[in-house]
Amino acid sequence: MHVTRYVYPALFSWNPERTSSKLQLDEDSLVCTSKEGSGFKTTIGTEIFLAGGRYYFELFINKGQLIKIGVCRPNIVNLEEAFSDNPNGWGIYNGETRHNSNSTGPKYGKQLTSGDTLGVSVDMI
Repeated sequence: MHVTRYVYPALFSWNPERTSSKLQLDEDSLVCTSKEGSGFKTTIGTEIFLAGGRYYFELFINKGQLIKIGVCRPNIVNLEEAFSDNPNGWGIYNGETRHNSNSTGPKYGKQLTSGDTLGVSVDMI
């Protein structure tokens, strides 16, 4: 039996209705900028990754560091905190993974900073 698996491009933008009031999106909702430097905040993409799919996207960090990047379930409610601070989000931050914690996680990679491009692969199989 041959099983065909598909890789779907994650072509999405940031959702203005699911973005912290401390963040600003550009006209196309492709660039997210912090309006307020203190504390974490969240913006969520417009597309839902489907069970059985594989997705890949890249993010370029124009400016800053101490950035959390990852994925979450669509039921994230508090956009004024980091999406990975609760059981519904998974991210990387400052060389660590984060899930259901705003302060600790296993070491992973290195700290992200200005000029970095981060590739994210999500396997929902």
